[in-house]
Formats: sequence, structure tokens, C-alpha cells
Amino acid sequence: MSRPWSAAASQARRRFGRGRAQVVSDSPMSMLDHFGELRRVLIVSLVAWAIGSIIAFIGTQFFLGILLHPLLVTLKGSHALTTTAIFTSPTEGVSIPLKLAALVGAILALPVISTQVWSFVVPALRPAERRFALPFVVASLVLFAIGGAFAYFVMPIGLHFLITFLGPDARYLPDINSYFSFFLLLIIVFGITFELPVVIVMLGGLGIVSSRQLRLKRKAIWLGIVLAALVVTPGSDPYTPTALAIPLVLLFEGSVVILDKIMHKSHIPLIEGDAMRPDSRAPEELRPTAIKTNVILYPEGSALITTGNTKVLCTASVEEKVPPFRKGTGLGWVTAEYAMLPRSTHTRKERERKAGKVDGRGQEIQRLIGRSLRTVMDFEALGERSITVDCDVIQADGGTRTASITGAAVALTLACRKLVDGGLVKRLPITQLVAAVSVGIVDGEIRADLAYLEDSAADTDMNIVALEDGHIVEIQGTAEHAPFSVDELQSLTTLGLESIEKLFDIQREVLGNIVPAGVGAD
Repeated sequence: MSRPWSAAASQARRRFGRGRAQVVSDSPMSMLDHFGELRRVLIVSLVAWAIGSIIAFIGTQFFLGILLHPLLVTLKGSHALTTTAIFTSPTEGVSIPLKLAALVGAILALPVISTQVWSFVVPALRPAERRFALPFVVASLVLFAIGGAFAYFVMPIGLHFLITFLGPDARYLPDINSYFSFFLLLIIVFGITFELPVVIVMLGGLGIVSSRQLRLKRKAIWLGIVLAALVVTPGSDPYTPTALAIPLVLLFEGSVVILDKIMHKSHIPLIEGDAMRPDSRAPEELRPTAIKTNVILYPEGSALITTGNTKVLCTASVEEKVPPFRKGTGLGWVTAEYAMLPRSTHTRKERERKAGKVDGRGQEIQRLIGRSLRTVMDFEALGERSITVDCDVIQADGGTRTASITGAAVALTLACRKLVDGGLVKRLPITQLVAAVSVGIVDGEIRADLAYLEDSAADTDMNIVALEDGHIVEIQGTAEHAPFSVDELQSLTTLGLESIEKLFDIQREVLGNIVPAGVGAD
């Protein structure tokens, strides 16, 4: 049976689904084969590094000019003893070019080394891991290169401050060996810290952080970035840590936007790790749901719905009377009542009759159930009679109101069928099925069918009621800890409708063809 939202849901699954067809050899490899492959990777990588180092050594003067450029620019107009770099040991005339050649050779050989490492690692990755590993690796290399290049261009500012800090009475002796160490350290520090977006997206993919949490702690994170920049940058000048902190703040803000877009379009974490939910379900997976019909002898219709540890008994009772506002109209009425048994929860709940009235939560829920059921009724076909649907929670573990609606629809259908079979009505007074599900954002992850532990910790909690013909009856969405965006609302709604589609299949399985397919359904 196809429904209006099915195409969009299927497209989302194809676009963001966990399993993508990727052809990788499944042939098992022995331990010796693995060592042989590792040996090949190491040899090819070392050869590429050696060739790159030889090329770099041949071009020593060119690469040495690039290395010394920030220093030579700084020495002009400073209090240094000389405007050229010096070395203090005869061996440094050879060791410095060799060090430089090894560094440049590694950079030149990086494409070959990365390809070899990737070919060795990729067979061990699962499809979902493979899907994200390559973008992460490429992004890491690109960001490191950007960080190193940024450090290179801002280096003269920091060097000038450090060289002139002691004033004209102290002169700097530009030793090439110490400068090389400073240069290398600064490049590495900037390169690694520019990996911040990769780290944030990876933590978000693992479900450790969310874009919402990062936004809420923005000021503290900014302060942490500034302090970290002061600690990791060499020297005591204010310019170098400032030059590092500003782009890091911008990278952080960009990372939050990227994480927000990726996570809330896919509904699922980027990286599949161990179970993220208390009951080990996937984010889009419903709890095990079953509906038993005709479980009570006397009502015209009854159903026991179980979803996870939540159990709700739904009974539909027909009465040959209508509320005063329906008298003489020829139209019937459907209403609902909702209650929880005293020990349906972890601790005993006082009975409502003892309290003297229905609590506010119970009133809200039973009105929601009644509104939802009335949307699928043909009151003219029902005639001047009422159907009261009682939903009694036997065991509560989250989602009692949505389970009540899904189970009540089955009980109501059975009662209507009994009216037809008894000749009391000419046609079935129910036109299609209605079902409901809870969705929410927990730890930055969009999840379906929240159990109590998730519901109580959710950043956003939402209940969605929908019909088979694709129309939405009601959406109840609450920002428990932080507001949610329009994009998040769209993602929650899409996941909710896709989940409700599964509930319709369960209802149909127990009801058969009692209810005709909803308008617009096949």
C-alpha cells in the first residue's frame, strides 16, 4: 500500500540509508596475507618518500628560500644582528638540507602514501564506515594544509614581535636550526588545530555532541579556544595565538552549521558504532509492536496493544444514545477516556476516583484520542448512537498516548464491524485507519518511538497523529530543553510519518480488509 509520504520517505532512505552497495572483495585473507599486504604498502610508501626527498634535495635552494622567506621578511627592519640566516656548526650545512628534503619529500609523497594506506584499510571497513571514511580523510588533509598555509603567512607577525620584544639593547641571532624547529612546530600546531571541524562532525556522528549542545555552550567553547591557542602556540607574543584563535572560532561556527545540516537530514548518526539507544534500536526503528484483538468478552470491540514495555487495553462500547447537541440530527458521536492503572508505573499512582477528578494530563490525552478517532468516522452512517473508547494503560514505558490512539483505532473498527454484522447500520461508519507515534531529538539524534528513558531526556519531544490518506491529524511538539528549528521539525515529521506507515501495516494485519483503504492509498 503506497501513501503520499511514501515516495519522500523512500527517497530519504535511498539518500541517507545505512547500506549502500559498494563492491569490495569479500575474499578472506590469512594473517600472512595481511602481513604481506602491509609490507607492500610500507615499501611503496617508503619508495615514494625517498623519491620525493631526492627531488626536494635537488631543489634545496628553492625550498630553502620558501622556508626562510618569513624569517628574512621579518629580519628587515628588526634589531637582529644580521638580515640573513646563519648556522653555527659545519655539519648543519648538510643536515638542514637533509631535514628539509625529508619534510618536503613526505609532503610530495603524501598522495601515494594516503592511497596505499587507504587500500590497506578499506577492506576492513563496513559499508557505512567506508561511506564516511574517505570524506573524513580528505577533509583532514585539506584542513591540515590550510592550517599550515595560514601559519606560514601569519608567521612574520609573530616573529617580528618576538624578535623586537626585548628592545634595541638585545639583538636576535637568526640561527637556521632553531628557526627550522620553530617553523615546523608552528606549522604542525596550526595544521592540527584546523582539524576542529573534522573532530566536531565525528563527535556528532558518534552521538557524543549535538549542534544544539554546542550552540548552548558557545561562549564557553570560544573561551576554551582562546585559552588553548595561548597554550599551544610557541612564543609569548599575542599575535600568534590571536591569529590561531580567530579562524578556530570561525571553523567552530561552520562546524556547527555543517553538523546541524548533516544530522537532521539523515535522521541517523554519521558513524555506526555500538548501540546508541537503551534498547539497542536504530534511530528510525520502532519498538516491537503487537496488537491482539477481542481480548475482552463484553465490549463490542477490544484490542490490547503492546509496544516495547508499554501495554494499553482499548475497549469500544456502543450505546444507543448521543450527547444533547447531537439529538435529532441523525448523527452519532465518538468519545474517549484514558486512565492509568495504579501500578502501571514504577511507583503506585493514586486512582482518579480517589482524587475526585481526572488529572490535567489525563484530560489532555483523552481529548487527543477522541479528536483523532472522530477524524475517521462517518457519523451519518453511525446514526444516533455513541461509541466510547476506553484506553487503560496496564504498563507504561513511554508513548502511552500514541499507543492508545493506534490501539483504539483497532477497537473502534471492530465495534463498527459488529454494528454492520448485526444489521444496526447499513455501511461501515469508519472510513480509514488512524495511528500515532512519538518522535524526538535525544543527544542530538532524531529518533522514533521514544521509550521512557529517552522521552525523559529528550531535547525535543513530539507526537504525530496521521491518517492513511496522508493527512496529518495533529502534531504536538515541545522543546523540552532547547528550541528546535524548521529543518528539525521537517525531519521529525518525515520520520514520524514513515513510522506511522509501519503501524498501519500492523493494524491491517490484525484487521484484514475490514476498513477500505484510505483515500489516495492503493
